Amino acid sequence: MPVGDIIQKALHRCTVRFAKSEDGAVSVDWVVLTAAIVGVAAVAATTVQDSVVALGGSVETELGSTEMGVGN
Repeated sequence: MPVGDIIQKALHRCTVRFAKSEDGAVSVDWVVLTAAIVGVAAVAATTVQDSVVALGGSVETELGSTEMGVGN
């Protein structure tokens, strides 16, 4: 079973449990789960950002060293 399906099923179960429950503990669980998801997304965005900036520098260097002329 793909990881995406497992995560989707887990989130669905949490959502259903949250909707059915009237206890405050479930609300705390929901907040913690949401904070964890936001934290993972922030770490992933930072990792991707560093890679994109490095790749952009490589592209800039390569394009800067390329000579352009008419008819090439």
